[in-house]
Amino acid sequence: MRALPFVGIDDFAFKKRLSYGTIFIDLETNKPLGLIPTRDSAEVTKWLLGHPEICLITRDGSRGYAKAVHDASPTIQQVADRWHVLHQLFEASKKAIYSCIPRKWNASSITVDKKVETTLAQESDSVPWNRSEERWQRIQQSQQLFSEGYRVATIARKLGVVRNTVYSDLNQTVSPYEERASPDTA
Repeated sequence: MRALPFVGIDDFAFKKRLSYGTIFIDLETNKPLGLIPTRDSAEVTKWLLGHPEICLITRDGSRGYAKAVHDASPTIQQVADRWHVLHQLFEASKKAIYSCIPRKWNASSITVDKKVETTLAQESDSVPWNRSEERWQRIQQSQQLFSEGYRVATIARKLGVVRNTVYSDLNQTVSPYEERASPDTA
C-alpha cells in the first residue's frame, strides 16, 4: 500500500436521517480509501491508527472527527474542507450585507427628478422586485391546506411546488421578509 499523506474525511448517509457512515478519501487521487459504517469517533480513531503515514486531514467542523484525529495522532494537521470554507465565507458575506442594508427601505426620503421618478415607477410596475408577499401567501395557503387534511404531495401538486418546499412552508412561522432582517436593524 502506498503512503497516504493527504486524506479527506466526511460523513455520508446510508439512509438519510437514520444511518450514517464515514468515508476516507485520498486527496491526491480523489478515490475512496475506506468506509466505516458509523460516525463513532472510536471507530474513526481505530481506522486512522492503521494509517500512521497521514500528515494532513481535511474535514468538516465535526467535533467528533476532530477528537478522533487528535486521539489517533496529535501531529496530524487538520484543515477545513473547501465546501465548508466557502459556505462559511458565504454566510459571513450575507451577514455583512444584511447589516449594511436597512430592513425597510423608504424611497420617499430621497429626492428624485420627476422624469427619473416616472421611469422608476414604470419599471417597478413591470419587474417583481420583492416576491416575499407572494411567498408568504403561498406559505399560508400551504398551512391552510395541511390543516384541512390535505397530504403534502397533494398540496405540492395544487400549488405547483415540490414537496420539500411544502415541508419548509409548514415549518415557517414568520413572513420571509421579516426573517431576513438583520439583528442590528431590527
